[in-house]
Parts: sequence; C-alpha cells; structure tokens
Amino acid sequence: MSIQTHSPHRSNNSQTLRAIYQNLLGLIIIGIILFIGLWLNPQGPQGPQGIYLPQVETVYAPTQPSSITLVNTLPKDSQVIGLINTSLHFNQLSTAQEQSLFNASLNKAKQLAASAGGNAIGLVQANAGGSAGSPLDTFSTQFLVIH
Repeated sequence: MSIQTHSPHRSNNSQTLRAIYQNLLGLIIIGIILFIGLWLNPQGPQGPQGIYLPQVETVYAPTQPSSITLVNTLPKDSQVIGLINTSLHFNQLSTAQEQSLFNASLNKAKQLAASAGGNAIGLVQANAGGSAGSPLDTFSTQFLVIH
C-alpha cells in the first residue's frame, strides 16, 4: 500500500503564478485600450450640424436662406411647420465666442428652414454645455420653422 502525499507548497506556487499571469494580462489589456483611446482621440464634427423635424405633412417649396428672418413672436396668419435643432462644438467659450457660435447655428438653421420652405424662424432656446475642448462640449440651439 503506497500513500501519496500532496504538497501544499507546490499548489500555492501554482496559484501565485496564475494570479500574477492574470494581473499582467489585465494590465496589458488596459494598456491596449488606453493606447487605442489616446490614438483615436475622439473629436466632434467640425462646423454646425442640424436637423429639421417636420410637424406638418404639407410639403412647401424651398426658399432662399437669405430670405429667412428671425422673429421674436409668431407672425399673424402663420403656421409652425417644424422644429430645427442645431449643435456645434467649441474649444473655448467667451461672450464673443458664444455670439459667433450662435451666428453659425443661426445660419445653419436658416439653411434648413429654407430647404423646408419656411419663411421665418423663431428661437426657442440656445445653450452651451460640457467642458470646452472635450468631445462632449456642445453649443446647441432650437428654432421653430414658420411658414
């Protein structure tokens, strides 16, 4: 009858090596993810972006962006035909920069309103959010499209 003994010392060494291997593998994976993240360096789209959201089924003939006016109140006998949302990324925010961002957003809104057949737009809101220079910085506006 032979008795086999199990060495607890060998088992502990094996577990220690396995733990070290797993930790090193985890660090390598984290390093690869950080490298890819820094290499890609996500940037937001340059220039104003926008979307027209129609609120009526009627399709109007396009107009010229230069003919679109910015109004404070809804003109008599007019109809809201849609909504425009614009957004623009910024690197630094000051009063002058905010005015520049608003003007760029306004021009984009006029282009979209003209393509939808609008005659005027009315500002609903404008705001800046996020940290300047980050991919999440956004100056956004919302306009009503009026026909």
